Amino acid sequence: EQIAFELPEVNFSDMAKAVGANGYRVDSCQDFLALNFDQIARNNGPTVIDVRIDPEQVPPMGTRMKVLSAQS
Repeated sequence: EQIAFELPEVNFSDMAKAVGANGYRVDSCQDFLALNFDQIARNNGPTVIDVRIDPEQVPPMGTRMKVLSAQS
């Protein structure tokens, strides 16, 4: 089932940096793989990882609900 949503283009990584936090933006799988998570974990203070997703991709909500229902 589809969920309607639309957000304006916001660079949350830049917003994080503007208020003194660590910020990283991920536009692709290569960007994600290039992140140094050991270094990120050693950073002081909060960190924002802004992962861009395909807005046309439909989340698997139906599958999630079936799994959750089966576990109850």
